[in-house]
Amino acid sequence: MTKWNYQELEAIPEEGISRVVEILRSGNIFRYSSAKPEESEAALFERDFLEQWGGALRYALAVNSGSSAILLALKALGVGPGDKVLVPAFTFTAVPSAVENLHAEPVLVECGMDFKVDIEDLEVKIARNPEAKVFLLSHMRGWISDMGRILEICDANGITIIEDAAHALGSWWGHRLVGTFGKIATYSFQSYKIINAGEGGMVTTDDPDLFARMLFDQGAYENLFERHLLKPGSDVLKQYLNQRPLYNMRMSNMTAAIARCQLPLVEGRIEAYKKLYDTIVRGLSRNKSVQIPKADRREIRVLDSIQFRLKDFTPEMMKTFIEHVRSCGVPLAAFAVGDNARAPWNWKYIAGIGDEAFPKTHRALDTACDMRITTMLDDAHCEHLLQSVFAGIQKAVEVPVAG
Repeated sequence: MTKWNYQELEAIPEEGISRVVEILRSGNIFRYSSAKPEESEAALFERDFLEQWGGALRYALAVNSGSSAILLALKALGVGPGDKVLVPAFTFTAVPSAVENLHAEPVLVECGMDFKVDIEDLEVKIARNPEAKVFLLSHMRGWISDMGRILEICDANGITIIEDAAHALGSWWGHRLVGTFGKIATYSFQSYKIINAGEGGMVTTDDPDLFARMLFDQGAYENLFERHLLKPGSDVLKQYLNQRPLYNMRMSNMTAAIARCQLPLVEGRIEAYKKLYDTIVRGLSRNKSVQIPKADRREIRVLDSIQFRLKDFTPEMMKTFIEHVRSCGVPLAAFAVGDNARAPWNWKYIAGIGDEAFPKTHRALDTACDMRITTMLDDAHCEHLLQSVFAGIQKAVEVPVAG
């Protein structure tokens, strides 16, 4: 019997492995070990990361995780205890967790059937919470919300946008790179992202003052700010020296080396994901029970995961379906089955969260399935996945109706 592996990841390029070995032999693991910034792998990664996208932004800061990047962004904007922050109800638990960890209050905005921010509910939540001045906008699973309307609404209400682009590195909305709409953008290099460094994150901005705050907050004590290739003038930096508490969220040179060597591979991976996605979605669409949201012509997504919905499925049917597909070796998940960390009703650390909260998001996620794909999948994997899904649907529709 074939043992199917749908989670095999690409090996780290030999260039990165060699560089990590060099770093280990030198002992210069700490990003500030060398006095010269050009000898710091983390500093070089920050520079190359911005150059990869045509220099669309001025400043980049490499940190130890995407969650840290979000927390630093919120802190730089002055978010603190009791402040309200708008957050999509469909995102990963790490996003509202960053708000909670600053003792602020997440105000969750519903998602629509297209997995994007429900614009009507965004306006409602702003009207109900006029004191909220930050929207932590997560491009969850790479679905890009209507950025034109969101910018218009936020500008009219004096709301600053942070883009959580962990799932949208290399995505576009219209003719604009995702990550350049907000005042600050954050990225993740956790294992299942397009750049796999195990952990790691990046925060980017054009604002020198915000960058200076984040630079010190992540752990540039004393005069270590001088060991960055990308930095504002000393007049901006020195006003924050010794004025802000440190979080020590720095990226190590080893993590930077692992991530940096993958930058030239990003475009090729995006194309490989697209081919895999098209193959699988074309196959899934053969089954009348499968519903796949249509992409907006204005968005160019990074298609490293698949979401589809099962028409008229009950909770019992969803459970039977997921159990069968997973028994076939396909790691498909359902947002509404089990303790999925992407379902807002499971975020019990937020006050007032209940199983019946967020009716629009419930409708969007109740029969929605989710699966990451990797560039290591081949035609046989795709065909096995499709057959497993179709067999699971058949088993689910045979489930007796309760009562």
